[in-house]
Amino acid sequence: MQKAINKNSKWAKNPPRQEVIYNIDFLPGTVLDLGGSDGVSALYFARNGYKVTNVDKNADAIADFLNNAKNESLNVEGVVTDLENYAMEKDYDNVSSFFTLHFFRRRKCI
Repeated sequence: MQKAINKNSKWAKNPPRQEVIYNIDFLPGTVLDLGGSDGVSALYFARNGYKVTNVDKNADAIADFLNNAKNESLNVEGVVTDLENYAMEKDYDNVSSFFTLHFFRRRKCI
């Protein structure tokens, strides 16, 4: 896997987490990134051959993600929605989420 930093990121100024860079346990295919903001992790996955869907409630972050992906000719999908109301419409081979799920109200997680 290549190492890549999204220097244009407004929100995530750090490179993808080590868990992303060294995704030895990820299956080939698709990745659903929940709460992925402007896609630092999602872009990394897409650069490395995964079909990625990035879901976040911040429309500006998703717009930046899609713009960066377009500039790199990456095939990705961005979804703007509140994750508490998000319903997956298809199956994914892998799910990624960092610094997101702990914000859910307990009743929404059960």
